[in-house]
Amino acid sequence: MRFASALAAIVLATAPAQAGDPPPPPDPHVALTDQLAAELQTLETTIATVDDKLADADAQRLRRLRAAYRILRAPLSPDASPAERMASARRRAAARLLV
Repeated sequence: MRFASALAAIVLATAPAQAGDPPPPPDPHVALTDQLAAELQTLETTIATVDDKLADADAQRLRRLRAAYRILRAPLSPDASPAERMASARRRAAARLLV
């Protein structure tokens, strides 16, 4: 009986210790690889967004320059009134600021 009691006590004493063992720590190389992959994905997305915005800004700048050159090249009719001449002069001055 003593042997059975001692054996039961040993089993009970070692069972919680085995069940409570902490899991092994994660491999730092795997964690670092995952983190770097996520950072690279973020950088790629950011660079693509910036490139798109720069392309849109260049397209808008090109449209404005084309409009400015159209204004500068537009002929003024010889029978234009003084108000029309002043408006044309203002448009041309604003177009020159863009160019």
